[in-house]
Amino acid sequence: MNKKTIIIIIIAIIVIVAGYGVYRYLGSIPASEEEDKEEPVVSKEEAIKNLFAEKYDKEVSEITISITQETENYIKGGVEFQPGGPGNLGGFLAAKVDGEWELVYDGNGVIFCSLIEPYNFPVDMVIECYDEEAEKPKDRAGEACIDSGGETTTSLCCKATSDYPNLCLIGPCGCSSDNSYQVRICDCGEGKCFDGKECIKVDTR
Repeated sequence: MNKKTIIIIIIAIIVIVAGYGVYRYLGSIPASEEEDKEEPVVSKEEAIKNLFAEKYDKEVSEITISITQETENYIKGGVEFQPGGPGNLGGFLAAKVDGEWELVYDGNGVIFCSLIEPYNFPVDMVIECYDEEAEKPKDRAGEACIDSGGETTTSLCCKATSDYPNLCLIGPCGCSSDNSYQVRICDCGEGKCFDGKECIKVDTR
């Protein structure tokens, strides 16, 4: 074996050993905390509380919310700030935009159409809003009723029922007269019912 071959073998051994050392070194480096740490899952309730806490400079522990109606992208509910009482209670509307919840409305006053319409809130969640341009209330549910072939009218319904109830369900207007009062409803005609958003065909199966 000549001198040149020996030098090549030595260099090859050095390269192999060095490469193995680098491999062991890199393999021993722990993953960063950010890589190991999973993104915390924040519930919708916590997300809404955080929005209120930020808006009103409150501690999250001072805020209680109740959800009365929700879909995948919309929430309607109530909020209470400690120590409670009439001045610390109100309703709210929230919408999910690009995966993040946004507080659209909160309080006890008029809901302006200009606030909710950009978010396309479901009709059955906000049946009425105030149209600032027309300077009068806008009957969103009534318009949805008429647009889908129905007719707005009134009827005796259970006292816990609000205007334009879902008449595709059994019960909203089935109470005795002593436990009923007049509410606005959508009459869709024979073979159809109002589901809170529009007139649909009755499923007779």
